[in-house]
Amino acid sequence: VNASYNLDGVTPLVDEATGYWSINWGTNFSAATYCVTVCVRRGTGGTTSCAVANIRSAASMKLVGAVHITCNSVTPAAVDCEDVLVAAYGDQ
Repeated sequence: VNASYNLDGVTPLVDEATGYWSINWGTNFSAATYCVTVCVRRGTGGTTSCAVANIRSAASMKLVGAVHITCNSVTPAAVDCEDVLVAAYGDQ
């Protein structure tokens, strides 16, 4: 975590597996209807490859206190990305 606002101070980011992360909010949102934007960069040494980031599909993956995201290659297969940028907007 390079910069953050409203992330949990103890476990802000949990690496669950290749291409899977949980982001834990410091202050819960008032409902699970907040907006989340995710952008990723994959590649090193001047080369980049395509990757797609998503909120995990099950309804339980976007909670008032956390969001679970995935990063997939175009294959599709779960992959880790060098940069994962997340912004969330909503009422707390």
